[in-house]
Amino acid sequence: MKHLTLFSLFISLVFFSNLEGSPIPAAHLTLGGGYNQAGCHHSGGVFQAEYLFYRRYFRLIRPQVAIVSPELRSLFIGGGLGVELYLSRHLIFIPSFFPGLYIRGSGKDLGCPLEFRSTLGFAYEWGWGFRLSFQYSHFSNGSISHKNPGLNTAILSLGFPL
Repeated sequence: MKHLTLFSLFISLVFFSNLEGSPIPAAHLTLGGGYNQAGCHHSGGVFQAEYLFYRRYFRLIRPQVAIVSPELRSLFIGGGLGVELYLSRHLIFIPSFFPGLYIRGSGKDLGCPLEFRSTLGFAYEWGWGFRLSFQYSHFSNGSISHKNPGLNTAILSLGFPL
């Protein structure tokens, strides 16, 4: 029943959202910071830089790349796809999924260099293309390694049209 409810919500968002996309189609560079949590001994600040490509597929799907530094000397570099669902003229729901490379540094051992980032985000876009967004992300290796502790981040960012 839970999966049916989530599926129904997703279908509703797809069919009742503005499928035309942004009033000003542009590539975006987003820069942000926030908080990461990976257990009681590994939490703190996080920095993210993300590039959203100009090109969209099916007017919704947009390629993206990101660099995330969840802890001092740790780094995630990845790329994938995001879906931009306009809930109103200015409010956007942006789920995304990225595979990527996690370089541990002195941060938490996530079990494998291959990690997957799944994100749920909301953005407010002004008429000239600038965005203020909030993202909640989960990093996981999908249990392809014997160790899979995961990492969660909450990020507030500003997006600039290019």
